[in-house]
Amino acid sequence: MKKIIVLTFILLAIISCNSENNHKIEKKSVSNIMVDEIGNEVEIPEKGSKTISLAPNLTEIIFFLDLQNQLIGNTLYCNYPSQAEKIAKVGDLLTLDYEKIVELKPDIILMTIEGNQKNHYLKLKDLGFDIYVTNPRDFNGIFKSIIAIGKLFGKEKLARGKVDSLNSIVQNVSKIKNNGKKAVFLISVRPFIAASKNTFINEYLLKTGLENGVVSDKINYPVLNPEELIRIKPQIIILPKSMKNEFEAILNENVLLKNELKTTEIISIDENIYFKPGPRFVEALLDFSRKIK
Repeated sequence: MKKIIVLTFILLAIISCNSENNHKIEKKSVSNIMVDEIGNEVEIPEKGSKTISLAPNLTEIIFFLDLQNQLIGNTLYCNYPSQAEKIAKVGDLLTLDYEKIVELKPDIILMTIEGNQKNHYLKLKDLGFDIYVTNPRDFNGIFKSIIAIGKLFGKEKLARGKVDSLNSIVQNVSKIKNNGKKAVFLISVRPFIAASKNTFINEYLLKTGLENGVVSDKINYPVLNPEELIRIKPQIIILPKSMKNEFEAILNENVLLKNELKTTEIISIDENIYFKPGPRFVEALLDFSRKIK
């Protein structure tokens, strides 16, 4: 599981704008065009059209908007809600079953920058599929993706209403102040990989009054060596609960690091909720606000 979590964040693909479509899949008539979150034009499918989700957060958005009856395929890691596990599986984060996808004949496929790969996108485009790509970089970006998927399937009004409810919770949490305590949010411990200020994970810190000790303009999830962690001197370290024991083992191996972090508060979180840029991020934010009080 740890490897999958790390790969989810380091296999980031910058998907190119357009590729040739050889129309191997028969297209249905459409009446409107949307622009996805990487700037590509996408045909809005007809009412009741079928979709495949290639990321867990997108699957969660589909269920959140009560669109599950239109979901005909997803990945092995789409496990929430429990009904998502019963949907036909078309691959994981690293490999796709193209034959299965062709067999299912989706009207549109949902992908995301964080987690999906450029070669998968290009291959699916070459097979003739319409693809909508999301790219949420902060909480507002997640809201934008929810509304866009709602619009794509004729449920924009519902999506906007749900987003308004979620946003009201975020605004209330944003009133919390922690005097700018310096924090490091680790997504991996061997090696240390942290979320920088250019990620949606950073907003957990921002919204609760914490300062991200990891500053990187070019790398969203930089690798840190122990010396860099010591230099940052975080007052709080947040890490996945599945990695807590491993982190403690690392501290026992490195006496200097252990001594330098002896006053640092260690907070463990549920990565299955925190690391998915979908509607449950609000649940994660509420949980985080309670943990740091």
